Amino acid sequence: MLLKLFSFSGRIRRLQYGISFVISAILFSIINLLTEVAIKIQSIGGDTPNPIYFSLTGIPVLWFYFAQGCKREHDLGYNGWWQLIPFRPLWLIFLKGEEGENKYGNNPKDKKKSLRSENISPKNEFSAKVKLEPLKEIENKELLLFNSMKNNLISDVEYSEKSKKLREEKAILITNSKSVEIENTAKSLISEKAKQLTDLVAAGLLTKEEYTQKYNSLLSTEIEKLAGQEKIAISTTSTETKAVQNKNNKIYPPTKSMVEADENIKKMEDVINRLKGGSSGH
Repeated sequence: MLLKLFSFSGRIRRLQYGISFVISAILFSIINLLTEVAIKIQSIGGDTPNPIYFSLTGIPVLWFYFAQGCKREHDLGYNGWWQLIPFRPLWLIFLKGEEGENKYGNNPKDKKKSLRSENISPKNEFSAKVKLEPLKEIENKELLLFNSMKNNLISDVEYSEKSKKLREEKAILITNSKSVEIENTAKSLISEKAKQLTDLVAAGLLTKEEYTQKYNSLLSTEIEKLAGQEKIAISTTSTETKAVQNKNNKIYPPTKSMVEADENIKKMEDVINRLKGGSSGH
């Protein structure tokens, strides 16, 4: 980490450069003060270290200053020599860097965004894996039940009752997962409009109560639209699976698609109402 501060390669953001600029200015002021004091003491015959020693301590500070300036120039897409232009170091504190990757490296902003991203965050990735385990467990139980019935270890009635309970448990898990997925997607889709509403509040053109009402209305509408699309997709799947199930009057073991189609289509209206109720508490 320390070596990176003295490296001339890569890119840094405005904030990091601004902090480096202030630190360099403070260190240069201290070195300059100590050098002047040493010179004055020597001029009156006092005993003090050679002033040149204090001046030499400025070399690593100067290296650090130019290294940080070079990386800030890289963030703008320029060669590090541009920082030698008079007053340009001050402008570097305010100039916005290039978006995305350039020839000097990746955007330092993107690294922080990636850590905040829910989809690629290690913590959320682990949580997603944990959430999938109960579904897998239910599917294994369904297969075990079917094989047990096939081998006459349990009756058809027992199989039907136990299988129904498993499907209900699975439907609840899938429905909850769909609820969160739909709500997050809806929030993402209305993010630009939400930002405009926030700007209106900041400009004093909209009250907080009006913002909340309009935001909830947007979110509710988008949720209902997405849930409706999901319901249409499930209905199509349900028709296909029933056609397979009725073919030659055969009974097939409950597959993943059949369980989702049969149970989710009954639960989707509940999802819409639940999400609508949740959005009103934003």
